[in-house]
Amino acid sequence: MDVERLWELYRQLGTSLDLDETLSSLDRELGRVVEYHAISVHLEEDSRLTCAYAAGFAFQKLAALEYTLGQGLPGRVAAARCPAFNQEPDAVAGLAVAMAVPLEWKERLVGVLSLYRVESREFAEDEFAALRALAPKLAACIENARAFRRAAAANTRALFERLDAEVARVRRSHGRLAVLECAVEGLDAGGPPAERIAGALRRACREYDFITPSGDSLIVVLADFAPSAPGETKSRIERVFQEAGLQVKIGAALFPIDGYDAEDLLAAAHGAAHA
Repeated sequence: MDVERLWELYRQLGTSLDLDETLSSLDRELGRVVEYHAISVHLEEDSRLTCAYAAGFAFQKLAALEYTLGQGLPGRVAAARCPAFNQEPDAVAGLAVAMAVPLEWKERLVGVLSLYRVESREFAEDEFAALRALAPKLAACIENARAFRRAAAANTRALFERLDAEVARVRRSHGRLAVLECAVEGLDAGGPPAERIAGALRRACREYDFITPSGDSLIVVLADFAPSAPGETKSRIERVFQEAGLQVKIGAALFPIDGYDAEDLLAAAHGAAHA
């Protein structure tokens, strides 16, 4: 086993808050440490294990498998919270031997990581040790990614609820409404830097302006403003990012010129920010 590559994999885990990217990176780097022909990661939800990632031999069949706790190799590992070493897979024809580890975070079951070979050659003890060593870090990364996904979904719901309400209001009052998208390449919208920037933006804007992260951008919703306000606000926003050492592209969409509903306004602002 290549200890240096194992350490590099351990170091790289957690560099992304995207669950799919985290698991794809795990597969790519783990294959340099342990030889296997298929991999699956099943995550626990309401006492069931569903596949979040599968690759390699018969990956479509692995991806389709769901287990209850105690059912199948992953289900038995999950129920016992105990690794399985050089066991016979019992679900997919053509796979000859497997090892699997439970993924636990703060004494809670997160899921099961399984590796398979199509030949009867067994995994080595040091390969099994590497998998067990990775399990706690992987479980933490998965939990962080899932929390980020839930937060992103909540932010999206809050954005559409607020923007829908503002659109309905300005239609009645014939007021002004603008959506600004602040796009920063490589910005982790759920990380501490983005949170600090969002706080600075709130101080730079009016207290009733709405600011929320969205992907690698921050969205600002402005309502009931003077004709010069969007340009002034854009200048203040640019200063916030400059002081943070970041380059920002700001796209603006005005109601009803650029869109007559929330979806159209967001799309117009996004297009302008990424033009």
